[in-house]
Formats: sequence, C-alpha cells, structure tokens
Amino acid sequence: KAFAAANASDSTDREVFVPADHVFVIAHIELDYIVDVTFRIEGTLKINDELPLWPKDLGHIGAINFLEAQHLRIEGAGTIDGQGLMWWRACYIGKDDRFDIFRFDQSRWIEVRGLTLLNSPKFHLHFTDCLHIWIENVTIYVDDKLKRGLGQNKDSVMYPLNTDGIDLSARNVTVKGCNITNFDDAIVAKVRQHI
Repeated sequence: KAFAAANASDSTDREVFVPADHVFVIAHIELDYIVDVTFRIEGTLKINDELPLWPKDLGHIGAINFLEAQHLRIEGAGTIDGQGLMWWRACYIGKDDRFDIFRFDQSRWIEVRGLTLLNSPKFHLHFTDCLHIWIENVTIYVDDKLKRGLGQNKDSVMYPLNTDGIDLSARNVTVKGCNITNFDDAIVAKVRQHI
C-alpha cells in the first residue's frame, strides 16, 4: 500500500520509509511499474522464515520483486535480513524453493546504496534484463555459523550454498565500495537475450 501511494503521488512525497529502531517482518511483495520512488530503509526488514506460509516454486522471484521499475532508489543505513537458514536446510533435503531478497526484472535507472543485506535464501540482489544500475556501499553478509534450532555447542550441518551477492544481467552497471561475504559468486555478470 505504501508503494502504491508513493507511486500515485502527484507531490514530491514519493518515498516509502522504514524508520530506524523499527523491525518489520515481511513476506513476498510484488511491485510492478514503480516509477521515481525512493525506498528508504533505516530500520530492519526481516523476511518471514516460516516456510509453510510461502507459495512453492519461488525460484524466479524475490522477496521484494520489482517489474519494469524506473528511476527507483533503494537506500539507507538499514538492514534486510533474509533469514535464509530454514531455506538452506530445506534445500539440502531436496526442497529448493529459495528466492532472492531483491529481484529486478526489465527495470532501468536503479540505485541501491548503503544497505546491509544478510543471509538471503538465495541471491541478495538479482537484476534480469536491466539497464543503468548503480550499486554503492552495500554490505552483503552470509553467516555460516547460524544455529537456530540447534544446541549452542553444535555446528550447523550445512553451508548456505548459492547465496550470490549481486547477479547482473544488465548493461551500464556500476558497483562501487561494496563489502561482500557469501558462499558463491560475490558479483557475477550474466548474459540475457532481451537487454
């Protein structure tokens, strides 16, 4: 609703804001045709990690999915925690319904600045058939020591495989000043036919 209101606004108030010292738990958000909106994250967004609540076959979407966005700015000093542990464990037993934190399809003039992205179920930032992308001062971290549901003296039984940092099927891309610690590609360029 906040994105719809910002996208429809005739004023300069075209911002969706997550305030500092606030934590929100979110599920899948589908955002189509967002134009000239700023998504400012100063607090924390946590991806709901209760697997039964999610639809199946999420492999081609993001928890926050943008289709044909233009002039979109995602910025702030906040955190998005993908809470990927439960999906990583399910993947190890053959139930790979993982999704990205952010996915951008057929979008252009996208800026992502300053955020911290943690423990995505799959990729952290995924761009497909996009143009004019700027990613700056983003921290991506995957913690392989997570022990939710295990005793404090036990190691996790798996690694968070294929948790790419930034996947780019895009043209005219700048990635600057990022700090990425994950368990596959930090930054990967991919080829698509429709760019």
